[in-house]
Amino acid sequence: MPFVLTTNAVITCPHGGMVTLLPKQQVVSIQGGFVLCFGDLVGAPIVGCPQAGPPGVKPCTTVLATLPGSVAPNVLVGGRPVHLQMPMPATTDGVPPGMMLLVSFAGQTLVQA
Repeated sequence: MPFVLTTNAVITCPHGGMVTLLPKQQVVSIQGGFVLCFGDLVGAPIVGCPQAGPPGVKPCTTVLATLPGSVAPNVLVGGRPVHLQMPMPATTDGVPPGMMLLVSFAGQTLVQA
């Protein structure tokens, strides 16, 4: 079973840029990090994406959207499903856009869903 993500998670764009996690809800936390719910990553800044190359290629700087493929539909915080530690279908503003966010650490090691 995958771990529930918190704001202490390590999430990157497919090229290695770090997603900056800002808490949208500040009620439920695990091991010092607030739980990330569906929609919380939209608009999150991405820092250090190395994607570069010919003209027309742009590094990822923002998460534009996430899809519900990486949530626990039966585990809710404030009525929204929580994100889980697994590759996350998403789009970034990079050109070409990143289509997946990668989770290398959930931010906590206690709660699985």
